[in-house]
Amino acid sequence: MGTHMEPDTNDVVMDVRVAFDSIMSLDLANQQFGADLWISLTTPKCPTKCQSFKCGRCKQIKELLEPFQKKADGGRGDRWIASQNMVDIEDASLTHPAVSYKESDDSFRLSWRFLGKFGEAWELKNFPFDSQDFTVSMMIRYPYKDGSMKMRFACGKNGKVIRPKAFTILQNSWKSPKDEDDRLHVWEEDTEQSYVQDGVLRHTLNVTVQMGRTPWHYVSNIVFPLFLIVCMSASSIVIPPEKLSDRLSASLTLVLAAVAYKYVVAQMVPPIGYSTWLDHYVTMCFIFLFLVVLENCVAALCHSQHDQEMLLAGSILFGCFGLCNIVFAIRACWAMNHPSRISRKIKKTQPVGRFLPCFNDVQSEAEREFCGECLDTCGRSYDLVPAEDSESASSS
Repeated sequence: MGTHMEPDTNDVVMDVRVAFDSIMSLDLANQQFGADLWISLTTPKCPTKCQSFKCGRCKQIKELLEPFQKKADGGRGDRWIASQNMVDIEDASLTHPAVSYKESDDSFRLSWRFLGKFGEAWELKNFPFDSQDFTVSMMIRYPYKDGSMKMRFACGKNGKVIRPKAFTILQNSWKSPKDEDDRLHVWEEDTEQSYVQDGVLRHTLNVTVQMGRTPWHYVSNIVFPLFLIVCMSASSIVIPPEKLSDRLSASLTLVLAAVAYKYVVAQMVPPIGYSTWLDHYVTMCFIFLFLVVLENCVAALCHSQHDQEMLLAGSILFGCFGLCNIVFAIRACWAMNHPSRISRKIKKTQPVGRFLPCFNDVQSEAEREFCGECLDTCGRSYDLVPAEDSESASSS
């Protein structure tokens, strides 16, 4: 059985930086997407600016991170980084990506790349007015003993970058959220409790891009034609009730047209265990077409007055149809402004939840946790910021 490890003073806080290069493809039927992204983990500078990483804390960090290099460079096989939801790899060498290890400016950096297709459980209840999370999930693991050093993760202000043309192939069918903070999320599962099993510490780090679907292709090609089909079924009421065959001929022809649209809708979404907004709308149209056919038969059996029938059927039946369309339109407008699953979790759980804190917010908490040996010697504090930010701050 695995155990959970609470954060302690022996943690090293890693600054997470993500550069999302592109989403290359989307496969709705198989719930997959293709992506290319770069990730780096950087330690803060040692406050004593020790040369050649001579202080005890720096030696521990170096011992923890250095073996993440490729095995050809002397890395250990029990320390690795791998994607958990990659289903099709563009480059076979990226199954366990080659991790670049760099020492500079009294800090350490790990960086690697993911390129391939990733599986994602899409949230399709509001299809085609839905927002989706495209998540690349990765596992970082290394040996751990009680009391030894382990990693924690935080994201700086400039740690999330989306390339300007990352979504070029999707720009006509998808859109990014207006709020820049909702476009790219970096989060960790169980950020306060690291998972340990069989002497190996495992972290699950996730990078999520949120996109909203542009629905007008589906509205113009499915929703609007179905709306017109139901409206055209009102023409059968104009035919005198005694001509039942003519009435049913007109109504059932429109029913067959609606059935053809139902097959089109079924091919657009994967086989999921619930109905989408579009499924509900098509079902609603079928119900009203059924009621029109039923009304034709009842009117013929009851020999009702034609003028009275047109008034009652037209005002009640198609009045209800118009009201249902208003309800569906309100639901669609709400869905278009409804955040995705990950964004909803972040808004509910920050700052206490399972998502990475801002890197600068960790400063006060971890200020005297970075290099215990050096701080005991010199007593100096430091700023927990990436190397580039600290250099610019010092120059100013």
